[in-house]
Amino acid sequence: MKKLLPLWVLWVTVLLSVPAAALAQAPSIGLEAGPNMATLGGRRIVKSDFRTGFVLGAFASIPISEVVSIQPEVIFSRRGARSAAYDYDDIPADGDGPPIRVYLSERTRLDYLEVPVLLKVSPSPVGDVVRPVFFAGPSVGFLLGANEVYDTDYTEYLHSTDFGVVVGGGVEYRRLSLVARYTLGLTSIARDYDASFGNVPGDIKNRAFTVAAGVRLF
Repeated sequence: MKKLLPLWVLWVTVLLSVPAAALAQAPSIGLEAGPNMATLGGRRIVKSDFRTGFVLGAFASIPISEVVSIQPEVIFSRRGARSAAYDYDDIPADGDGPPIRVYLSERTRLDYLEVPVLLKVSPSPVGDVVRPVFFAGPSVGFLLGANEVYDTDYTEYLHSTDFGVVVGGGVEYRRLSLVARYTLGLTSIARDYDASFGNVPGDIKNRAFTVAAGVRLF
């Protein structure tokens, strides 16, 4: 987390340095939703299959100029993996039993409330009917729930927050928009914990590809 602080400090500095006159332009607020293809990555993951979920939330677009805006969002996002193989080959054996080697999970469902803050750029001015858009920025996710196969709750084994970065692009048509984005988790979502056979490090990270349709309410 300490490694991510400079990223957030830089982002806040950029926001505070924006001239007040630029931010005085009328912002817009809208809703967005779409399918979410999520998986898991990191050193502990041997293999992970995509799990289909969804995103649902709201955004505010704050113009800085004719082609640049800042877009904070609040999104409910369903993450996880359809199946995943976790590498525990470096973990010692539990008593007289063999090492775990690989642990296979048939389903992992993670629910997050995500708050991305995106810098959005378009080569076309606001007045154009059709506008291509590109965006990127940091995101923080707050864990709402975590279930594995048979609906086993394992929230206690995960961190309550997840830090990542979002990149993507799409097109806007009047009040409507269609975008594709990739969210890359930067921090491990799994806690390190002490088991009877030794310490088990985390290093499991979220990954997700999302296609979302949006509408500006005003």
